[in-house]
Order: sequence, then structure tokens, then C-alpha cells
Amino acid sequence: MDIQTKETSTDQTPLKPSLLQDLFAKVNIHIPNPPSYLKSRWLIYTLTLLAVAVDALNTAGSLTLIPSLANAFPYVPLTTISWAFSAYALTLGAFIIITGKFCDLVGTREMFISGVIGMGISVLICGFIKDRIIILIVFRGLQGMLGSVLIPASFTITTYYYEDPVELEFACKLMTIAIEISAGVGLIIAGAFTELKHTAGFRAFYWFSAGISLSSGLGLLWIMDPIHSDHKLEEYEKGEEMSLKDLDYGGSLLLVAGLILVIYGITKGGDANWKDTGSIVCLVVGFFVVFMVAVFEMWYVQRYKDSHQNSVNHSDWRMRLNLLFPRELLHIPNFIQYLICTFLLYLAFVCTLSLTLQFNVYVVSMTPFQAALRTISLTGGQLLITFCYSETWMRWIGVRKSLVLSCVICLGSTIWLSKVDPVKAHSFWIFEFASQLVLGVGINYYFMIYMNHILSKTPLHLQGLVAGVMQTMGQIGVSIGNAVIACILGEMKQNPSMSREQQNAAKKKFQKGFYVNIAAFALMTIVCSFITSPAEEDAEKEKHLEDSATSTADTITREVITESDAAKNEKCQITVSSIVV
Repeated sequence: MDIQTKETSTDQTPLKPSLLQDLFAKVNIHIPNPPSYLKSRWLIYTLTLLAVAVDALNTAGSLTLIPSLANAFPYVPLTTISWAFSAYALTLGAFIIITGKFCDLVGTREMFISGVIGMGISVLICGFIKDRIIILIVFRGLQGMLGSVLIPASFTITTYYYEDPVELEFACKLMTIAIEISAGVGLIIAGAFTELKHTAGFRAFYWFSAGISLSSGLGLLWIMDPIHSDHKLEEYEKGEEMSLKDLDYGGSLLLVAGLILVIYGITKGGDANWKDTGSIVCLVVGFFVVFMVAVFEMWYVQRYKDSHQNSVNHSDWRMRLNLLFPRELLHIPNFIQYLICTFLLYLAFVCTLSLTLQFNVYVVSMTPFQAALRTISLTGGQLLITFCYSETWMRWIGVRKSLVLSCVICLGSTIWLSKVDPVKAHSFWIFEFASQLVLGVGINYYFMIYMNHILSKTPLHLQGLVAGVMQTMGQIGVSIGNAVIACILGEMKQNPSMSREQQNAAKKKFQKGFYVNIAAFALMTIVCSFITSPAEEDAEKEKHLEDSATSTADTITREVITESDAAKNEKCQITVSSIVV
């Protein structure tokens, strides 16, 4: 494979025109072919990472935009304003699993570029909204829905352009930087925009995000080739059997509705300190709907397919239905463990950011920008491990031990961070700066091992779906974390003349919030201890093959013995018959 471009061999089937190419052809718009030097896969991947960075940028940046939004909408309750953050997380988490499936069916390139450009347009519109908070919330929700395409498609793009294990490791490092580092940068950039006078802060941040989305999307539209099904044909054979018309649209709609109810119940319940009965009802109904969708697909339809797999009649809708949750997901090594850990990690991460920001704003009486700057060591720790990490560490220590080590690092640094006290001398450097630096190392160490391990074990035609499922759990964790912190802290106001007693009372609230982080990382450590390493997976496969071979040999032996006994019985019958005659 060429180091500069991703080329296809001459014996491959010609590529079909992409959906966007057909669209431009219908309106007689000709896009000139880019020069060959712009077809570099590294340039394509750089633009891809820029587009992906906008997701984390918006999620984290929204935490520090609340003061600017409050100034722009002074007569709107703070709980309503917070939906500018919640609406994005809600639709992103609810639609990401659906868009992951559409990436597998429609095409990764088409879905990714459409999502990036659409997201840029929607966030650009958000910057022009002046006096209608409901319209802003609606477009933020639309922005999250379009942004839900980015993560599932980016995983497939990564494995498509980088087949070599060494290059894939480096690409995963870059992906980790884009996803994790942009969250820390988003806090600081959004905090800087809040320093602008009056109402310009949040608008400037939205315009900044729109510029990144539109520039990267239009660039990829010009230079990126379609990701076709001839790549890794053996793994794509099942993906080619999929048809858009056979997708489980009913299950998709119910799944989206259920997740929206779940996340709405969590966020609304957190805003109301769990005193709102309606939010609890939404939570229960949402979980029930999601559970029933999983039962319908993985139990009812899958069992019907298994019992009729030898049938020649495939006209039955149950045989043709493409499932959102194919049973193959459960056959991916460590899928359940990684699903739980992803939820817990996102929950703990957003809790850490929220607690650190609000502690410095409401207890230390800092501006949002100053509070955001105090999280810079978290980003520094992520960068440090990214540049120092080597795949040989994981091979030497082992996958499971490496993951457990990363969780222990996160757990210890969170306990360390919870001891922060503004009254103590050098409290920031000892309890905030140093602990967040170590926490950033632990979080990014986990992410690099997790992404490399699960990508290498997932068939290509399922990678978009797997990435979507993982990110759905992550966004649910973000929403739950935001709701839990809101419940614990309650209504807080900035008071520069806060007394020592008031500081101690506020500190106790934040201590309870850190207990959530500690519990999440402790549970992650336990779950990671059950993850199997590649050597154990190979041993299990060999044992399974040996058991199968032994079972086959036993079956053959029993058949031979049975045939021998039958021959003896037949001989005895012939002898008896001869005697009788």
C-alpha cells in the first residue's frame, strides 16, 4: 500500500458513484478533480480528525457557555438554559447507534461528509439566534443528531486507510488526541469567549465551531474517495447482503424514542432534584422500550432466523430484516465489558470536568475562563501519555493488566483530587494540577488500549455499529453524570465574600460529587479485571477447536462401534437362521 495514497488495484470492481456525486450531477455542478498530492491519506485523515474534534469541542465547551447564555436570555430559567447542553447530548446519544447502522448500509464517506457539513450549517444558525431560546435548543438538538454520524464513521475510516498494525496504532493515537484533547481545549476556548462583553460569547464560539465543520467537510467532499465494499472483501461479504429497505425502521424509531425518554428523564430529573414524577415515568418507560427492542431483535427475530436458516423461502420479513443488534455483537471479544466501562468512563469524565469548573467558579470565585484554565493539566496528562505510549507496553504487560492499571491510576488520582481545599496553601498545585495531570494519563492510557483492542477484534462491516453502540453508552454516561452532579450541588450562586463556614458547606457538596467519580472508577477496575487478553482468546479458540476435534473423533468412533455391533448382530442372525434351516 502506497504511503501517500490509498489506491485500488485494477482488477477490482469499478466504484459506484457516491450519493453526493449523483446529487451534483443532477444539478449540473462539476467539481474538478483534486491534484494527486491532495489525495494523501494523511491529509484526508487530518481533515477527518478536525471534523471529529468538533463533537468533543461542543460537548465540553457547552459547560462553560452557561454564563454567556444566561446573559443573552436573562428572563429564562437556568434549568431551561441548561438544555442548550442537554439537547446536544440527548440527540447525539439517541441517534448515534442509528447513524452507525446507516454508515454500514449507505456508505461511510457519504454519511460522514453529510453529517459534517450539516452540523456546520446548524451550528452556524445557532450563532444568529438572539431572543428565542427554544429555537436555539431545537437547533442544538439537530446539531447533535447530525454530529452523531462522526464517531461511527471515523472508526471505519481509520481502519480503511491504515491496515498496517504500526500505522493503525499511530492513527489510533491521533484519534485519541482528537476525541480527548479537544474536550479540554473546548473548555478553554469556550471560557475565553465568555469573557466577551454582553451576548457575543456563545455566538462567537458557535461560529468558531461552524468554521471548523464546514472547512473540513468541504475539503473532504473534494478529495476523499468513497469507501467501497471491495476493501477486506471477506469481512464485507455479510455487509454487502444488507439492504436499506430491509432495515428495522420500526425498531430504530422505538430505540430512538426510548433513548430520548431515558436521557430526558435523567436530565430533567437532575434539574428538578428528582422531585419531578414525570421525569421518573419517562425514565422507566424509556428503559422498558429499549429493553423490548432488544428482546424483539435478539430473541424473537434472531430465533426465527436460526430455526429457518435452511429454508429456501426468504420472502418472510423476519428472514430479510437487518437487525440493529445482531447476535454477532455478543461474539466480539469483551464487548459487554467495554460497553460497561465506556459508560462509566464518560460518566466519571464529565463529572470531573463539571465539579472542577463549578468548584473554582462558586467556591474560589473565579471567572469561567479562569476555571477552564485550571483544567489544562488534564489535557497535558493526555498529551503526555499519547506521545510516550508504545504498543510494546501493552504486549509486555498484557491487555487486561494494562486496562486495570489505567483504572487504578484514574481511581487514585480522583481520590487525590477530592482533597482540594482553597484554604490550604498551594492547594491548586498539590491537589488540582498534579492530580489532574495523573488523571489525564490514566484516561488516555485506557482509551488507546481500548480502541486498538476492540477495533482489531471487530469485523469491518460491524465497526460502524459497534462504535455507535459504544458512543451511545458514553453519551448516556455524560447525561447521567450531568444529572447526578446537578442533584448533588443543587442551586449555587457565586459569592466573592463567602465566609469560611460557607466554603466548608460548599466543599462538602463537592466531596459528595467526587464520591460518584470514585465509585465509577472502582467499578471500572472490577469490570476490566474480567477482560480477556489476546493470548487468552487464542487459548480459548484452541481449546474450542480441540473440544470440537475430540467431539468429532468421539462421534466417528461411536459410529464405527455402532456399525461393528450391527455387523455382529447381522452375522448372529444369519448363523441362527442357518441353524434353524
